[in-house]
Amino acid sequence: MVALLPSTFRRIDQLQTPVDKRREPWKVQPGSSLYLDDEASSPVQVSHTAQRLFLVAIDHLTAVRILLAPNQEAPEQITGHLHIYADYTLLRGALEASLTALWLLRPADRMTRVARSVVLAQQDAFDAAVAVPSDEDRELMRAQGRSRVQPVLDRNPGMSKPARVPMTTMLTEAVAGTRREGVVTMWRLCSGMAHARFWATQVLSSNIRLKVGPDTYHFRSEGDLSNVAMMLHEAVAILDSAIGIYEGRALPSH
Repeated sequence: MVALLPSTFRRIDQLQTPVDKRREPWKVQPGSSLYLDDEASSPVQVSHTAQRLFLVAIDHLTAVRILLAPNQEAPEQITGHLHIYADYTLLRGALEASLTALWLLRPADRMTRVARSVVLAQQDAFDAAVAVPSDEDRELMRAQGRSRVQPVLDRNPGMSKPARVPMTTMLTEAVAGTRREGVVTMWRLCSGMAHARFWATQVLSSNIRLKVGPDTYHFRSEGDLSNVAMMLHEAVAILDSAIGIYEGRALPSH
């Protein structure tokens, strides 16, 4: 996988360029399938939710690319610094956003996509209410969440309010039945690194353990470029899958 890093970096640069130049890379055409999704899901439009997830994924991927290969003109020159933990924290963000976008867009049924956009909006409101310090602020966050979701339910009377979906379930469903189911394990490993879990360090790092006493060891870890390269490649592949579905649905059908 290390040998694939230059091509992976070039793909990340391709994804980042239209974002930098404000070119509206994911414009939805009137009459397209996504246009109809947005009509059914306003004000938590499916396309807007997907675009935000794309931007989050690309931002994290670009950060990893710059850390490893700072010279954008020479992606084959891996002259940056390989971190023990930080690279995986960024990869976790990229994998989670990419998989969530795929979970949102993958269903063939429009109302399933609309319901999933509602699920993500509800989760956003729930997280905001948990984050704020006062009961008054929490109720305000909940009310704002309800005001965004209720118009979708009113517009689609056959759709009941969707239940919350745990993140692990969401990401597993995103790749169910594909050859990329192992990417959820990668996400778990990256989460372990982000939360300073020793088990994840043992799996993903090059480790040396030195006994210095009867019950005492010095444990030295180093980053493993092959693991970072593998996860970076998979994150880009998942994101490309989600963007491919989006672009296919953003054009009018003939």
